[in-house]
Amino acid sequence: MRISADYLRSIAEARRAGFIAAVITGLLTPFSWLYSGCIGLLSFLRSARRRKLPCAVISVGNITWGGTGKTPLVEFIALFLKRNGRNPAVLSRGYGASGGFSAGDEPLMLQNRMPLIPVLTDKKRLRSARKAMETWGADTLILDDGFQQWGISKDLDIVTVDAANPFGNGRVIPAGMLREPLSALKRADIFVLTRCEKEEEKQHLKNRLSSLNPRACIFCCNHRVAGFYPVFGEAAGVITEPEFFSGKEVVAFSGIAVPRSFERSLENTGARITGARRFPDHYFYGRREIEAIIAGCRGRPVVTTEKDAARLSVLYDGRPPAGIWVMRIELEFKNDDDQRLRDRLLGIYRS
Repeated sequence: MRISADYLRSIAEARRAGFIAAVITGLLTPFSWLYSGCIGLLSFLRSARRRKLPCAVISVGNITWGGTGKTPLVEFIALFLKRNGRNPAVLSRGYGASGGFSAGDEPLMLQNRMPLIPVLTDKKRLRSARKAMETWGADTLILDDGFQQWGISKDLDIVTVDAANPFGNGRVIPAGMLREPLSALKRADIFVLTRCEKEEEKQHLKNRLSSLNPRACIFCCNHRVAGFYPVFGEAAGVITEPEFFSGKEVVAFSGIAVPRSFERSLENTGARITGARRFPDHYFYGRREIEAIIAGCRGRPVVTTEKDAARLSVLYDGRPPAGIWVMRIELEFKNDDDQRLRDRLLGIYRS
């Protein structure tokens, strides 16, 4: 029997059960114990040598692999601080760098959406931190995917959690999707729950997080479709209304961690997906693959994500193909959670 990566992922995310899934989980569990031990030791050693930087440090990260919606939150925080007279910089490790694409898709997407805020990519965050402070005069550093950055002292540690599937089967990599044991959530100052569509799921998760970390604040948000825009051409970047494809047939493709979420959001705008291509997270496309997708759509619009569009902009520096659209996502907080989050952000400068 051939076991694919998607099959293993579905087990880790608790989307697949049964005898075979139980056997695979049992076989992988000893490796999860080993992984947890190594992570615990690494955390201890790096925390013992933690550096305090001469500026504010805000971390936005998660405890699971894959997409939890942290990148839109990084943008929200950076733009808010900029509007309030701060000089933030975003530090990324550059996940998704490949094939001459040295920056990575998420940092490039952030830079495209925030041209006045520096986004630095470097696997050594202390080095990029020094550069941000010395070159751009940054007074606030935002660590993108920084929850597992134990070597830098943080003023605020924010963890994003997908309310629809927060912890998968509850096991650590490789048997599960956790990057650390759940006990690590005690380090968090704030939990931001994303995709809070079902009230019962949200409340159950809030109760669970409160039991793990009673001192942390919990905020809730959804990902709202702000509209669509073409990747290339004269109208590139011009955003339409969210209902632009309502009632129309479209073809979707993506190389992200949770393609189901992207496709569901697209369908919620009224679009009818007649074909969907899924690629691995941070996948670096070849021109032939993109041209094959366009040729197979038979005149129907092709819709993708902003992360994928960032990769396409690097791929096509000459004459790009027409007909590819991007779905733009923005955060929409519940109740007054956005204001409460803003208050916590500004609070680090008063302490």
